[in-house]
Amino acid sequence: MKIKNQLFLIILLITIPSVLIPSIMIFQSQYSELESKIIQEMSVDSIHVMDKISRMIYERNADISTFALNAGIIIDSKTNQINAQELKIFDNTLREYERISKTYSSISIYDLSGNKISDTRNFDSITNDYSEEKFFKNALNSNYFDKYPTFSNELKKEVIHFSAPIKNKDGETSAVIVTKMPTSRLYDIISTSNENRDGYETHLLSHDGNIIFSTSRDKTFDKEFFNELKNEKMKILKKDDKNQVSNIFLITEDKGFLDQKSLEWYIVTQATEDKIYQSLIELQRNTAIVVGVILIISTIVTRLFMNSFSKPVLKLAKISQKVSSGSKKIQFPVIESNDEFNILSKSIKKMYSYQENISEQLENKLIELKKSGKEKDEFMAMLSHEMKTPLMPILGYSEMLLMPELIGKLNEQQTDAVKNIEKNGKHLQKMILELLQLQRMEVLTGSVSISEIKLEKFYDELLEDIKSKINEKNIKLIIAESKIHTIFSDEIKLKQVFTNIILNAIDFIPKNTGEIKIRSEIDNNDFVKFTIKDNGRGIPTEDLLKIFTKFYQVDTGITREHDGSGLGLSICKEIVEIMKGEIWAESKKGKGSKFIFTIPNILENKDSKLV
Repeated sequence: MKIKNQLFLIILLITIPSVLIPSIMIFQSQYSELESKIIQEMSVDSIHVMDKISRMIYERNADISTFALNAGIIIDSKTNQINAQELKIFDNTLREYERISKTYSSISIYDLSGNKISDTRNFDSITNDYSEEKFFKNALNSNYFDKYPTFSNELKKEVIHFSAPIKNKDGETSAVIVTKMPTSRLYDIISTSNENRDGYETHLLSHDGNIIFSTSRDKTFDKEFFNELKNEKMKILKKDDKNQVSNIFLITEDKGFLDQKSLEWYIVTQATEDKIYQSLIELQRNTAIVVGVILIISTIVTRLFMNSFSKPVLKLAKISQKVSSGSKKIQFPVIESNDEFNILSKSIKKMYSYQENISEQLENKLIELKKSGKEKDEFMAMLSHEMKTPLMPILGYSEMLLMPELIGKLNEQQTDAVKNIEKNGKHLQKMILELLQLQRMEVLTGSVSISEIKLEKFYDELLEDIKSKINEKNIKLIIAESKIHTIFSDEIKLKQVFTNIILNAIDFIPKNTGEIKIRSEIDNNDFVKFTIKDNGRGIPTEDLLKIFTKFYQVDTGITREHDGSGLGLSICKEIVEIMKGEIWAESKKGKGSKFIFTIPNILENKDSKLV
């Protein structure tokens, strides 16, 4: 069989699983679609449930207002006292309403002293004093209802009180009427929404995260998580190290109903992955089994076809390895066939005949490149040092010209010109120093001197070094508390990284309100992680991967505000990589920047060099 036919069969067999695997990937995307669908359903249901609860509270407020208005008949118009006969008639009316509506556990009337004088369930005697209860005290002035359920000793369950003042014909409060609605009415609304939805839990929470009602057995809700949820509106928590079940949390805030203000209540709907994804997980498992069987069969069949031409392939592979390794005096095997293997063997043999010539040419080129690199290094070092020589008198005379007592007073225009010369001279001096430092980094690649570093002392010295720059812009430098106090690393190089990043940040943060925070922590046991965060103008996303490139600057316009050579961050990258660490940046334009780098914490053999 010709090899092209054999290859055709192999490709055909490989194509079968290669088509199935993308189909599995498409299947995986169903998770995202299902997740989106679930979130949408949760959102619609949550809004619907909260609307029902708001409407129910609105209706109960309307009830208590109506009761209070109609209760005016129990006030004797002559004596302004409660008429016992009218009270009895009105109490029977309330009792009948309670029986028909099946909404309240009891409806009560209290006199101005807080004594209960009427109750549809005949609870308590007249002598009990309720004057200090919230539902009574608040109702003396206006309508009131509990925004958080209270436990009723009379009913032995949690209720929500709705209360209102009963006024006489002159508009003066003469009594208080109170209804008690059990929280089971909330359950009726919430449980109806959760019918036929296994794996869902619903929590009705107050504004501060206390549970008003929950379908879960766990009657607590993490308040810190609740505050995060209020800000983000939705959270998807995946399985963590403790193998806890993944959950989707969605929060819905009460917006009020008609002219009723917000209750300041929240509905948190919780969907458990193990239940809502169960059918999809089983389907995926079965699909994976089928795909596995197909792959095994394809491998076996492919192996059978490969055996028919594997021998010449192995021979040619061994010859190719010898050629690529530069072996001498290679004997080529005879391939007794007229197919593509014979052609390939002849091509390799022909290629081998040019190997020695190509190798010699490459060696010559390598020598030239090394020589060119050395000349480049020598030229950069010479140029940097030579440029420093004329700079010294330029900066020296600039400073002298700005001292009237030495040379004489300049006019305003002359002073500005000299200041400009001095500013640009210092900028050039900084660039030269950074070039020299970059040159040293390239020469000292791999050389790290390890010593014990006390972080508190290290930060104090760092602050002292850059104190003038910080005071110049009146900014804050904050060192966050840390659990680590001592590390083992190269102190000089570490200080250079901090200095470059902080000085770079100072250029881009606002004067007087600028702030830089430094945090240190252990990362994966063997590494120390440092974070330097500022509240500056931030870095555009498209520039984040380029800022560590030599000479790269985010602001390249003619009118850019900040001087710089674009070498500071590239030097940081060079140093961190020499120390076997990593460095990166996180930022959004207008949101500040965060520079993070990690370095190994060398705990053993501290006096050795890190190579």
